[in-house]
Amino acid sequence: MYFYKIGSYGYDSEENIEFLHKREFNKKEFEDMFVESTLELLLNRREECPYLMDREEGEIPYFMKDRKYSEKHYSNFMSILDEVGNVMVERYGFEKIQYKQKIILDQMVPITNPENTNFADAKEKRIFNKISKEFWKREKGCQ
Repeated sequence: MYFYKIGSYGYDSEENIEFLHKREFNKKEFEDMFVESTLELLLNRREECPYLMDREEGEIPYFMKDRKYSEKHYSNFMSILDEVGNVMVERYGFEKIQYKQKIILDQMVPITNPENTNFADAKEKRIFNKISKEFWKREKGCQ
């Protein structure tokens, strides 16, 4: 089995879809499949993307025209990445990797600060607190 990944990123976020496939594809083949899947979605399956359905590419959104809004709408990958992945599964036989467990933590949270309270969720808080508590217990034991 071979592993493949598609994704999109921004200033403070990243979204990825990881696939398995029994065949090995070179860079050009994989890029071509990705491009064709994206075009399939944008040109023929817009109804599968609620965010895209009522928008015209390169047009000012109809609901903003009366507000002196001048920015034209263009689709972005954040809005369609999952659906592009679904097209790749359908058209090319990729299989999405389904993780049993995963840990993804905020890259900017101080790992050993016992007074930290800035966590995204309860799981993140539990993990950072375990690390910090055990770090200080072991660090003090080594002195």
